[in-house]
Amino acid sequence: MHGVLGIRETEEVQAVLFFCHSFLIGVTLMTFDTAARGIFFSRFGAEKLAWVYIISAIVVAAVGVIFSKLESRCSLPDLLGGCLVLVAITCCLSRIALEVSNSSYVIMSLLIAYEVMEVLTALAFWLLAGRIFDLRQGKRLFALISSGAVLANIVTGLSIPLLVSFFGGASNVLWFSAVAAGANIVVFKKIVSRYRHIVSPLSEAGVEKTIIHQPGIKDILGRPYTRMICAFVFLSYMTYCLVDFVLYDQIEHRYVDQDSIASFLGLFLALVNVILFIVQTFISGRLLTSFGVSFGLVLLPVTLLGIVVSLLLGSSMVGGVMVFILALGGKMAYRVLWASFEKPSTVVLYQPLRGGWRTGVQTHAESFVEPASAIASGLLLLVISRCFEWGTEGISVLLVVVLIGYFVYGLWLNTGYKDEVAKILSRRRFVGESLSLGDAETLNVLKKSLESVHTGEVVYALHLLERVGDKSCIPILVNLLEHQDAEVRIAVIDRLGKSNSSEASQALRTTLVSDNDSGVRGKALGALCCHSEYIDMGEIKGYCSNEYHRDIRIAAFTALLNNCGPEGKEVGHKMIPLLIHSHDVEERILAAQVLKNVAMTPQDDPLTLLLDDGNSRVCHEAIRAVGALGRIDQAPRLVNYLGNSAHRFTAAKALEKMGGEVLVELRRQYEQTVSPLIRRRIIRITGRIGNPAAISFLWERLNDTDDILRHSTLEALVQCGYRAEEQDKTRRVSVCIKQEVASAVWNLGARIDISEQAPDSILYESLVSRQRLILDRILLLLSFIYPAQRVLHARENLSGVKLDRRVYAIEAFDSFLEEKDKRIILPLVEAGNEQEQYKALQKYGSDSLLGFSGRILNILVSEHANPWLVSCAIFVGVKSKIHIPNSRLEEKRGHAEEMVRETVLWAQSQ
Repeated sequence: MHGVLGIRETEEVQAVLFFCHSFLIGVTLMTFDTAARGIFFSRFGAEKLAWVYIISAIVVAAVGVIFSKLESRCSLPDLLGGCLVLVAITCCLSRIALEVSNSSYVIMSLLIAYEVMEVLTALAFWLLAGRIFDLRQGKRLFALISSGAVLANIVTGLSIPLLVSFFGGASNVLWFSAVAAGANIVVFKKIVSRYRHIVSPLSEAGVEKTIIHQPGIKDILGRPYTRMICAFVFLSYMTYCLVDFVLYDQIEHRYVDQDSIASFLGLFLALVNVILFIVQTFISGRLLTSFGVSFGLVLLPVTLLGIVVSLLLGSSMVGGVMVFILALGGKMAYRVLWASFEKPSTVVLYQPLRGGWRTGVQTHAESFVEPASAIASGLLLLVISRCFEWGTEGISVLLVVVLIGYFVYGLWLNTGYKDEVAKILSRRRFVGESLSLGDAETLNVLKKSLESVHTGEVVYALHLLERVGDKSCIPILVNLLEHQDAEVRIAVIDRLGKSNSSEASQALRTTLVSDNDSGVRGKALGALCCHSEYIDMGEIKGYCSNEYHRDIRIAAFTALLNNCGPEGKEVGHKMIPLLIHSHDVEERILAAQVLKNVAMTPQDDPLTLLLDDGNSRVCHEAIRAVGALGRIDQAPRLVNYLGNSAHRFTAAKALEKMGGEVLVELRRQYEQTVSPLIRRRIIRITGRIGNPAAISFLWERLNDTDDILRHSTLEALVQCGYRAEEQDKTRRVSVCIKQEVASAVWNLGARIDISEQAPDSILYESLVSRQRLILDRILLLLSFIYPAQRVLHARENLSGVKLDRRVYAIEAFDSFLEEKDKRIILPLVEAGNEQEQYKALQKYGSDSLLGFSGRILNILVSEHANPWLVSCAIFVGVKSKIHIPNSRLEEKRGHAEEMVRETVLWAQSQ
C-alpha cells in the first residue's frame, strides 16, 4: 500500500475512512443521477437542460446563502453532518413525490435536486478533507481518497440495469440512493469522532467558540488571489455545462424510454469510472506530486480542446457516429481529468488561505460561482438553440473559445498560487510611513510630545526635532533636564552638548552638580567639556578624583586627553599609568574605559598592558577599547582570545568593529591556526563584516572538508547577501550541492545500517543531527542561485515546530525549484522514513548498505565521517562487541581531534 498508493503508515486509517466516505457518496449520487436522467430524457429533450442549469443554479445559490449563514453559527461537524442528512431526506422525498405525481415539474425537480445533492456532498467531503489533510498530503492523497466515489460509480453503473430490473423501474432505484446516503452519515460520524481535535478543536464542553470572520462574496472578489480562483471555477463549470449539453443532445436522438437511457448511462459511466479509478489510484497522485498544481490546472482544458477540435472536424468529414463517439469522449475526458487532476489541484489552491477564508472561499466558489456559471451557460444555450438554432457544431465552436480562456487562466492562477505560498512564509515585516517635518504644525505637535510622561515618545520626538535642526526648543530641552526618567535626561544632554550657548552650558553645569544619577552627571560633564569657555582644566582635573563616581571620572579623564589641549594631554598621560598599575581592579577597569575614548599611537599605547592583565574584567574592557579604536595591530591578540571562553564574544565584537581593514589580518591568522574552533569564529566575523573582500575570502573556503566549518562558511556568505550570478560560480554551487547530496545518501545508508541493532544509540542520534545539517547546507547553497528570501523564509519555517509552516515551506520549494533540484530537496524535507528517502536519492550517491558491523568499520575510513561520528562509531562498536582491527584504531591515534585520540585509547583499553 505504501509503495503503490503513496500512503504513509500514519495516514492509513484516515485514508481508508475517507475512501469509504467517498464510496458511499458515489453510490448515492450515481444511482440518483442515472435514475433522474433516465426519467428526465424520456419526457424532455436536451434543450430543457438549459432551464435545469438556470433553475438549479438559483436553488444552489439559495442553499449556499443558507450554508454561509450557518457557518458562523454552527460547528463544522454539525454543519457538514446536516448536509448529509439533508441529502438522505431529499432521496426519500424525491421517490415519494414521483409516487404522488408524475408531472413535468416533479420530473424536472429531480435533476435540480441532484445538483443540490452534488454540491452538499462535495462540501461535506472536501471541507472535511481540507481540514484533516495538510497541503502536501492533499497533493498526494486527494485524488486517491476521492477514487472511492469512482469505484462506487463503476460498481453501481454496471449494476444499474440489474437494479432497474430488480426494483421494477428507474424511479424505485431512488430508494437505494436513500439507503446509501444513510450509511454515509454513519461513516461521517466515525471520521468526526476520531479526528475531532483537528476538525473542531474548540468544541469541548465549557470552551467558548472563537468567532472567525467568514468573508462575503464582496470580500472574496476584492482580493486578487481569491478573485482568480473564482474566475477559474466559473470557466471550469461553464465547460462542464457545455460538454454535458453536447453529450445529452446526442443521446436524445438515440434512446427514447427512461429505462434504456438509465441503463446506457449506467454502463457508460461505469466505463468512465473504471478509467477514472485507475488514473486516480495509480497515476494522478504521482503526477501531481512530480509536476505540481500547474499540471493539474491546465491538463483538462488542453485535452478537451483537442477533442472538441476533432469533434468539429469529425462532424463535417465522418458523420453522426463519429460525433457521438467524440461527444462521449469529451464527457469521459472531463469526468476523468476533472476528478483526478483539476479538483485535487483546486482544493490545494484553498490551502494557503487562513482562518475563515479557506472555508468561506470554497463555499462561495461551489454555491455562488458555480451557480452563476450555470446561469450564464443556461442563458447562452437558450439564446444559441432558439435564436440561432445552432446544434452540436455551434456549441462546440463556443466551447473552443471557453477552453482557450480556461487554459490561459489556469497558467495565471498557478502563478498567483506560488506568490500566495511565498507571502505566507514572509509575512513578518512592518514598513512604517515616512513623516514630513517641514511645516510649523508638525513642529508644534513634536514640541507638545516633549511634555509626555512616556519615555519612548519623548526620546522619539527629540530625535525628529534634531533632524529638523530647530533651535527654538532650547528652553524646552532645559526644562526636560528635570524629567523623571534618566534616559530622557541623557538624550537631552546629548542635544544640549551640540548647542554652544550660555543657556545650555548653565543647564549642563546645574545638572552636573545636582542630578542624583551618576550616569547623567557623567554625560553632563562630557557635554560641558565640549563648551571649553565654560569650564577650565583645573575643574576637570578635580573630577578625576576617586571620590567621584566612575561615570564622572571617565568623562573627566576623557576631557583632559581630548578637549584640554597639549597641557591637558600631558596631565592625563601622567595620571593614566597610575590607574593601569593600580592594585585596585576597579582603577584598571577605569583606565581601559577611558582609553576606549582616546586615540594613541602604538608606541606609547598602555592598552597592551591591560590586554595582558590577569583579571578577566580588566582584559574584557581592554578588548572592547581595542575594538572601539580600530587597532588593527592588536588583531592577532584578539584572534587568540577567540579560543578563550571568557573573552571570545568580546573579541569577536571588537574585530567586527574594525571593519574591512582587519580582513587581511584575519586571513593570515586563519591560515596559521590549526584550531577548527578559531577558524569557525573567524569565518563568522568575516560574514558579519560582509564587504566584497569578505565574500572573496569566504568563497575560497567553500569546499572545506570540515562539515561544521563549511556550514559556517555558507551561513556567513548568506549573511553577506551573496549571489552566484556568474556562470562559473553557479556551476560551482551546483557541484557543491551534488557533493552534499552524496553525503546525505551516505548518511541515510549509515542510519539504516545502524538502526538494525542500535537505533537509540549516540551514533544514530549523531547521524540524525548530521542529516539536518546536510539539508541546511543544501538550502543555503540553493539561496545563492534561487530567490534568496524565498529559500531562506522556507528554510526558517522548515526548521520550526509548527507543522503547517513546515508544510508551506515544502510547498514553496515545490513551487519555485527547478525539476532537477526538486528531485533532491523534496525527498529530504518531506516526512517519511529513511528507507524511502534512501531509495529516492540513492542514484545521487555511490553508497550501498553494509549492515551494522560493516557500517561501523566504514565510518572509520569514510570521507563523509566527521571526528564526532568517528568517536561515536568506535564507542558504539566496542560496546556492541564489533571486532575493530587494531590497525584501524592505530590509524586514528594520530588524529587532529583530541576527542578521537581519547576514544581510541579508551577502545584499546577495553
